[in-house]
Amino acid sequence: MGLIARASCIRRSSGVSCEYYRLELQFVQLVESLGIPRAGFLFLTEERMFDLRFPFGIDTTTFYRMRVPTSLLSPGLPAEQWTTLFRQELTELQGYFSSHLFSTLRALHLYPFSAGSVRVYLVLFDTRTDVEEGALAADLHGDASGEERVRSFILAVQARFSFIEASRPVYPRQPELAPSCSQLEFALNNQRMANLFTISINQSALPPAVLQEELSMVRRCCALSNQLLTLVGNDNLASCVASRELRVVVFSSFPVDPELYLNQLTRGVSAYFVNHAENSLLITSSGTTRAQTDVLRFLQYETGETCR
Repeated sequence: MGLIARASCIRRSSGVSCEYYRLELQFVQLVESLGIPRAGFLFLTEERMFDLRFPFGIDTTTFYRMRVPTSLLSPGLPAEQWTTLFRQELTELQGYFSSHLFSTLRALHLYPFSAGSVRVYLVLFDTRTDVEEGALAADLHGDASGEERVRSFILAVQARFSFIEASRPVYPRQPELAPSCSQLEFALNNQRMANLFTISINQSALPPAVLQEELSMVRRCCALSNQLLTLVGNDNLASCVASRELRVVVFSSFPVDPELYLNQLTRGVSAYFVNHAENSLLITSSGTTRAQTDVLRFLQYETGETCR
């Protein structure tokens, strides 16, 4: 059974109808029509790095490794046309792949486009296990119907670009999320307290993945975690302590009811869920505190790491 058939069966059986899953299904349909199941988006960040987002068909090691500096991959490739980089041109990028994927890699096919002000490359990973040598490149560069399918999909991506942005890897104790002493002092002033919550993604309550692969669930949980981090906001704190678990600190003048807070978060990520969204996120409370060291320990940062 091909990718489209498998994805369609899963979609029918699970009643998938929300925006995130529709975009997943459209992407699966596109890459199968192009003749290759390994694809994703290289997203140009403010740090001038190309991060891999919304990947399909590759291993999780490559997903987490692929942050390629623009010194190794030019952001100036011609827009809205395919550029093929063959294996001999990719030796400097070897460290950004898993050893297994790079050992089978023949070429990368890149299709640059813009989503607002962001430069994005649709990327296809051409490996020896997927297509006959040379067949894919010939089809990409000479198939008008394939070009039209890509452009139609790009329009769908541009309309739902937040899902691509959100699907970046989540790392435990990300340095950019670590609070400073002054931030904690400001948040806890005027008799305010810190409400300590642990938010867990209940994987078993999510609809079946479009493709039954480990990466599908990893990608989805990363997207959910990043969306939750956005919803927590700059006035509160959060830390990813595992791929499916966040520690959240909500500052307030009174204790916050954990179930009410969970309901707010669940509504905010409803585009990622279909049915029974209330069961897809779980919350536990560790009480309240007014001590900076308690907050840091709860977020799993060392007390001397940010407050000096």
